[in-house]
Amino acid sequence: SYRATQQIGQAISSLRLELDDGEGLSGNSRPVFTGPKPQWITKPIADHPGIVGKLVSDYVRNKANPIHPGQIAIIVRENSHANRYVAELAESGIPAKVVDKQNPLRSDQKHVHVITAHSCKGLGFPVVIVPEVEESTYPRHAKDPTQREQTLDAEQRLLYVALSRASHQLHMIVDKAAPSPFVKKLNRNDWR
Repeated sequence: SYRATQQIGQAISSLRLELDDGEGLSGNSRPVFTGPKPQWITKPIADHPGIVGKLVSDYVRNKANPIHPGQIAIIVRENSHANRYVAELAESGIPAKVVDKQNPLRSDQKHVHVITAHSCKGLGFPVVIVPEVEESTYPRHAKDPTQREQTLDAEQRLLYVALSRASHQLHMIVDKAAPSPFVKKLNRNDWR
């Protein structure tokens, strides 16, 4: 992918490489840009909105190099989780909108985009924050035990999609009490 930095590509590659998605990494598909290591934050799930609020505030209010809010995406599992992040940012005076059919993506707008992992496929943002990486969110559990393996593959692929939307800065916030089992596949040394 030419979208992400080498550091992001390396940090999330084990989620992709273990999937038989037919997109083998050829020599010309590796990231060419460099940047900072992505950030792995482990905190209780109740703290995730506050952490997201602080990260976004630090970006948009950075006096030396502020980031335009439209260049930031918060990627959640479901729209039902999106409003807690919109509310958190509103408390900090930072506009945010949930991306859906009524509110399409507009990177030129002055608001942070809160978008679901399913809806973010094919998109890219300079800054991506993926909160709620927990065992009940990634993976959703299959109702039919015979579909468990197939469901796990799809769930791992979905987390990879969410994490791979970042082109320069990636922040993953993992639940301290119940982390997603997929994080065990990641090399912690590739993260700060």
